Amino acid sequence: MARPRNPNGDPVAIRKKGDIYKVRYYLTGVITDPAERKELPGVFHTQASAEAQAALLRERLIEHRQSPLPGGNRGFARISTVMREYLTDQSRAYEAGALPLGTLRKVRSDMRLYVEPAAERRDVRIKDSPGELAGQICTSVTQSGNVENTIVASQWALGHFGAWLVTQGFLAQNPITPFIVSNPESIADRKKRKRSEANEQAASETFEIETHIGQGLGIEDVPNLEVVSALSDAMFRRETGNASTPNSRLRPLNDEVARQISAMPLFRTATGLRHREALAVHTSRVNLDRLTNGVDRQLLRLPGWPEGEAPKLAPSKHNRIREAFVWTMFEARLIEPVEWADANSNGGLFAPPRNDLWWTENCDDLWERAVDLMAAEHEEAITKNLNTVPPLWTWPPHSPRHTYGSYSLAPQSSGGLGWSIRMVSQSMGHSNERTTEEIYRHAIGQERLTVRNASIDWPNLNG
Repeated sequence: MARPRNPNGDPVAIRKKGDIYKVRYYLTGVITDPAERKELPGVFHTQASAEAQAALLRERLIEHRQSPLPGGNRGFARISTVMREYLTDQSRAYEAGALPLGTLRKVRSDMRLYVEPAAERRDVRIKDSPGELAGQICTSVTQSGNVENTIVASQWALGHFGAWLVTQGFLAQNPITPFIVSNPESIADRKKRKRSEANEQAASETFEIETHIGQGLGIEDVPNLEVVSALSDAMFRRETGNASTPNSRLRPLNDEVARQISAMPLFRTATGLRHREALAVHTSRVNLDRLTNGVDRQLLRLPGWPEGEAPKLAPSKHNRIREAFVWTMFEARLIEPVEWADANSNGGLFAPPRNDLWWTENCDDLWERAVDLMAAEHEEAITKNLNTVPPLWTWPPHSPRHTYGSYSLAPQSSGGLGWSIRMVSQSMGHSNERTTEEIYRHAIGQERLTVRNASIDWPNLNG
């Protein structure tokens, strides 16, 4: 007669055979029929060594074993393991047609931006302080500097993850819900509140208006062009192995390929393209005469760019087709990678240099290697008290896009290009100009100063 399932017992046991010890275990982590037990390959000559190996195996099996009880043993799984299982489950839902592609992308993006860093800092079991962990993750969302709509969307994605933890039996209740900052105010209530506020203002003896001057991103808040060039140089030296901390386990790139890849930070800064939009750029979309880049697609995060195949592409964000205007000062530098791509990579401007299947992920690693090199050289220069200290890169990978927006909008008197909000909004693919204003409100302040100081001759004004 088969033994009843015991989801809470010890799935690992040690058996002594003469002078040796063997470790047996249940593959699923759940105690069932003894005939289903497996035996760990190899033998142990001391009980202590067998116990040490059994402890490691026991922890792994308990983390992974299945239990239908909410808040039960599935809570032993660590956050990194749970995150991978969640993303796999969402991918299956998309393949089955139960999840829209845009939702899948948003979930993947937010898990990478907010949950993965939390797991890297402290990969705790999901049952240990779920509220504390959820609070840290949600705080990183609200302090991300994104506009309100983006923060709300990220909170929804994290709430979806929390609900999945409950349905899959990891936790008894959604740990994200208490930390979601949402506004349940209805449209009718919002109109009523705004009307009430307007009536109060109309009856007031003082005039107040919210101008947002000083808010949002400005040139001082984004990587300057010198730092972007330093990142490009560090990427070239790092990937060719010509650096103080050469690559390990990676084949060094030849100079031509490395120069092409290291143009990526420059290109993204001069065009304002998003990360995966840049990875999908083909020379057929680059117009050197008009100095524009057509944006109608992006590289899929998974599977990306399989070896020997065409890249896996998807429509650009929000299915929005646009022309991105390239900075004029980048024109001469742009010609080189375009010509190289036509001759060497079938027109793909930033094709994987090492046949990377997961190119979007590996490109992030490539970026981080360059950042780490800059940090090491910066620290070395300070330690050695050198006269010249290399700059640091302290911004997220999305920052070149903000550099593009900030420098394009800032007036020439402040070191920018002085483009209009309308042109920058169209070039960056924002849904409307209000989005651009919310991110780069410093431009509004500069325009107000221009309005205040502008003057022309007005004949016979004073009679």
